[in-house]
Amino acid sequence: MTSTDQYLRDRYGSPEGKNRLLWLGGAIAGLLIAIWLISQAVAITSPQAHSDVLGSTVNSDSSITVRYNVTSDLDATVRCTVRAFNENSIEVGVNEVETTIETQPTTVEVELMTTQRAARGDVTDCIVLK
Repeated sequence: MTSTDQYLRDRYGSPEGKNRLLWLGGAIAGLLIAIWLISQAVAITSPQAHSDVLGSTVNSDSSITVRYNVTSDLDATVRCTVRAFNENSIEVGVNEVETTIETQPTTVEVELMTTQRAARGDVTDCIVLK
């Protein structure tokens, strides 16, 4: 005759396999959380660059001048993407501009060639190169 515990294990299966899956799932979830935390810590400690558009002047149907301030660590080289848009908010010109930060903030003025008359200029995606 078998014991009650053995009878229940034979009839319903051992709960040990389920515990193993829970431990494995928990370990994988913990590993993913640890990877995410490490990536966030690296992103926070990376040098940052910020830009503020001061204004833009339409020079002609084929060019616009965009003025902006960029802020980052002194002596850092920053690359910003400068874009020109027409009155329908369609991009009509783009250029990447590298600037060495010498003062806080550093004012940059860049002339963009456009495919048609631009209505405004904008600065996006400023990153620190070194």
